Amino acid sequence: MDVGLEVLRLVSASPSELEVFKGRPVKDILGSEERRGRHSFRALQASCTINDVMKELVTAQRVIILDELGKVGGVITQSDIARLLYANLPKLGSVVHQTIQALRITAGIARSPIVTCHRGQQLVEVLSQLVNNMIHGMPVVDQFGKFMGSFGINNLKSPEHTPQLSHDVTTRPSMTVDQFLEKVGTRHVVIDDSYELGAVIKLLVESKQHRVYVLDNEHKPVHVISLSDVLVACAPHMHSF
Repeated sequence: MDVGLEVLRLVSASPSELEVFKGRPVKDILGSEERRGRHSFRALQASCTINDVMKELVTAQRVIILDELGKVGGVITQSDIARLLYANLPKLGSVVHQTIQALRITAGIARSPIVTCHRGQQLVEVLSQLVNNMIHGMPVVDQFGKFMGSFGINNLKSPEHTPQLSHDVTTRPSMTVDQFLEKVGTRHVVIDDSYELGAVIKLLVESKQHRVYVLDNEHKPVHVISLSDVLVACAPHMHSF
């Protein structure tokens, strides 16, 4: 289930369309099995292992833990596992010293080609890109393709994203990414292919970000390394957890 991406569809909706949306059943918002696959919630019993959770979190952002009565006992997120990995880096062995390039994360797991948006692009178009590509964030580039910042769902949840700004977003279809980010700011982490996996985990945990952007020597984004990528790289090395 990725309600966040589904709700983004409403940014350019008319008042009448919004009223229709509010009366729709929740099951309609959840979308098809195909659309739910990548970011759906998964449910596991409390007796499951960390490895069981890891397998699910590779393709889901959260795992619901059920008690013996089938009731929700808690939720484990990708960020929770990243913090666990960070606290136990020595247990992962030599893999934490391998570079992103050596692990072939950027060549095999990360999206290729990378999805970007232009700083002068209209916000409504960029939100459509997020929905259509089923992603939560992307790098913002200038006219030369150089990295300028990032835009994603988290920007819409910024403390500076006031009701007035919400009104501006929905009533000013010509608002650009630049204009929006000037109001709410942008937080991002950039690296290059020489970074070791352990350093990437540290950056993700300490910055509380869900992804880092890999730049080339021209300062152009070439890959995105997400928490999912990190979990895939670490999963075969968690035998001692």
